[in-house]
Amino acid sequence: TFGMTHGDYNCRQLLVNKGKLATVLDFSMVSNKPYIWEMVRSYTIGSKKCQNGKIDFADFEKYKEEYSLYFKLKKFDFDYAWEMYKIQLAGSPFGYYEYVYNNNPSILNFAVWRTKIIRALEDKKDLKRFA
Repeated sequence: TFGMTHGDYNCRQLLVNKGKLATVLDFSMVSNKPYIWEMVRSYTIGSKKCQNGKIDFADFEKYKEEYSLYFKLKKFDFDYAWEMYKIQLAGSPFGYYEYVYNNNPSILNFAVWRTKIIRALEDKKDLKRFA
């Protein structure tokens, strides 16, 4: 299921007022992407349980249930969510320019994290089971 998505949605881009969502910030990455990509990405980027490059699939189930209250996705979306995310992470050039041309060593932390996430997904034999 495709549509216009935020592109890098995560909890750091939300403004809350009196316990309610007030606005979402930074729409510079908006594009036509699979909605499931946005869900998986926002979980792995935003969850403290993923900061070490591991994925807590049980915790993701809770996230998926909450997310599904707002976006209706099809079984097909869930079946291929992790495979699609793995391919996107592996092929993403994000960070290379920033590191090489701006000498930004902190971007290496993201590269190491991305590599660990890809390896965690590679270690799962049947990713559909976790979608």
